[in-house]
Amino acid sequence: MYNHHINTTLKERSRYLSCINLIQIVIYLWCLSPLTLWSQTVSERSLPAFHYSYLITQSELRQHIQILASDSLEGRGFGTMGSYKAGDYIAANLKSSNIIPIGDRETYFQPVVLNRWNRGKNIFEVTSHKESANDVLTPGIDFTYSLTEIPSVLKLSGDHYMFAGYGIEDKNYNDYTYIQARGEVLLMLDGEPTIGSMNLISQSSSRSDWSNNLNKKIALAAQKGARAVFLIVDSTRFNKVNPTVFNKASVYAEQLSNKYPIPVIRINEQALSRMFSKKEFKRFIKLKQGVQKGKVSSNYIIGKFNLDLSLSSTIVRDRNVVGIIKGNDAHLKDEYIVLSAHFDHLGTQNGEIYNGADDNATGTSALIAVAKALNALSSNGYPLKRSVLFLFCTGEESGLLGSKYFVKHPLVPLKDIKTDINIDMIGRSDDLHSENENYVYVIGSDKINPLLDKTLKENNALSVAYNLDYTYNDINHPLKLYYRSDHYSFAEKGIPSVFLFGGFHEDYHMASDDVDFINFKKVEDLSRLIYFTTIGMANHDGKIKTEYNE
Repeated sequence: MYNHHINTTLKERSRYLSCINLIQIVIYLWCLSPLTLWSQTVSERSLPAFHYSYLITQSELRQHIQILASDSLEGRGFGTMGSYKAGDYIAANLKSSNIIPIGDRETYFQPVVLNRWNRGKNIFEVTSHKESANDVLTPGIDFTYSLTEIPSVLKLSGDHYMFAGYGIEDKNYNDYTYIQARGEVLLMLDGEPTIGSMNLISQSSSRSDWSNNLNKKIALAAQKGARAVFLIVDSTRFNKVNPTVFNKASVYAEQLSNKYPIPVIRINEQALSRMFSKKEFKRFIKLKQGVQKGKVSSNYIIGKFNLDLSLSSTIVRDRNVVGIIKGNDAHLKDEYIVLSAHFDHLGTQNGEIYNGADDNATGTSALIAVAKALNALSSNGYPLKRSVLFLFCTGEESGLLGSKYFVKHPLVPLKDIKTDINIDMIGRSDDLHSENENYVYVIGSDKINPLLDKTLKENNALSVAYNLDYTYNDINHPLKLYYRSDHYSFAEKGIPSVFLFGGFHEDYHMASDDVDFINFKKVEDLSRLIYFTTIGMANHDGKIKTEYNE
């Protein structure tokens, strides 16, 4: 299953295409391309580039997608045999296209070795008063914590909590006026006090940074000498946010670093009545009501507790797949245009295989096809001034793991990477574009260097003429897509990056994301757009400015 390509070799196919006379090529391209393609003359728009773009075909893309999204690859979960099979298949195709390997020991593989940190011991015992028996709070229901918000071993015990209101110290309001926090476990409310519709801190309807930046509260508590913070979360929000954000079963990292200077445990507000005696609970409610109205009401609350948490870790190994086409310009060949796509998906869950045909067998297949066409172009006398690096990322679904690893352990100097063009889910359409599927969402292209956006638009107009939809381009969009694919690992380092995306559909992250629903013409079109945009960036005559930061 490694290489189910058409048997014709690249050289034979190229020789065949070269035999077609110039008039036939022009007629062929005119029939298949938008009329806007010919708004420039052939001398202005290189004919060889169009010639080799037609090595990108629906039939070959279909073969790649069918193999990558087959049950035999078991959903390509991070660190699984299915992921290794996918990596081998990609590498075999790069080799057949004569892409130069730049991985470990002259292979196409960059080993990605991470620790998977898991929840171990989860004991939270509470005693409401002396005569009562211990009650045990249930993790994930009564309390929770993020694996990056506690140390690997956490033991806390005491006979009281220190209620610190909202944990705010501000000129308009100070929860620390009457309490000593040193050595205490602080019980703290989320948010900030309000009077009617006005927020007391900002003196307006807008929430202050104390609400928007939890780190500010935790840093202050740590500065005051607190041992830990037990953050009280409204039950509705706790039940909605907890399963996806704070109660993840595992976290991947080389070394686990804590997000906050002291541990943070989130308490479901409904569990508070079990942590105190009836008398103390009534007292807490009164203190809380005062604080919510802007009255400083911090005080200790009696209640015995014993918290015993621990994390365990196991080593997980996988691989990025990497290859390069070297540029031929003496001054620019050591600069790099990166093309990236993640090849992992969600593996097998509850006996179902999550094949991820659109997510992201489409992007992976596009990248394989673009690599083949670009190398054919470069090998047949059409120069690429800058080098083009192909990065097939593992572990994107687990938190952009492969691209983060590459950026942390780069195979070329990061300062010399001038652009990342990232492809993720380009084979389907969303409900907003049901009447015209010839579109793609563009995310991030104008954020660091507008040259990338300009080059993309120019090459789109001269090739596939798709509708470029910037709906998700706003970094403050509620779905935060700017931060959710592998381009962001480069953008975070100040490298101009774009994420090309086909949109969400009903099979997103479902076992039903299968090949049957893929629009292969769209994958072909967008592969060609990426091909031409890459040529445009690789051959840009001027300097490509970045905001690279170490």
